[in-house]
Amino acid sequence: TLQREYQGLDIRSHAARVADVRYGVDARVLALSEKYDRIVFNFPCMPVARGRDGNSEGSGVADAAALEENKALVRAFVDAAMPRLAPGGELHVTHKTKAPFSWWGLPGLVAHAALAYRGALVFDRAAYYPYANRKARDRKSFAALDAVVYVYARAGDGAPATLPPLIASGAPSPA
Repeated sequence: TLQREYQGLDIRSHAARVADVRYGVDARVLALSEKYDRIVFNFPCMPVARGRDGNSEGSGVADAAALEENKALVRAFVDAAMPRLAPGGELHVTHKTKAPFSWWGLPGLVAHAALAYRGALVFDRAAYYPYANRKARDRKSFAALDAVVYVYARAGDGAPATLPPLIASGAPSPA
């Protein structure tokens, strides 16, 4: 499954590290003891009252305070993940792309001096079986047909890159 998700890259040598899956953790803290080639955060979102997630999906209106809390969550995740990211390692943040989720400002929200935006892949939930995306508060599933995995890379040599570097036009560079 991971082999397919990461477009045929050989990940067998990283199998032991791939098995280190954690959930139910505070993404702003990440008490990890070793370095990782990939750190993934699928659908970051702060829970808010009444089962909503601060985006008011379907209404076209976002709760401004909750929107800022969600953006702060992503920034805190990046700060917490950076010390645990190996040279050449990548952060993967999966997020929906339609409004109001597009208002979060990904991919630019993860701007960090030590990270380069590499591009995005279409999110394929089947590639993460048995993963099921859930809302932060009420744990109900939600459609993720418009979601992408944003990929950011740390400088240095390490595991093979998921995506080739971007050139000035935003297109992948010829490799």
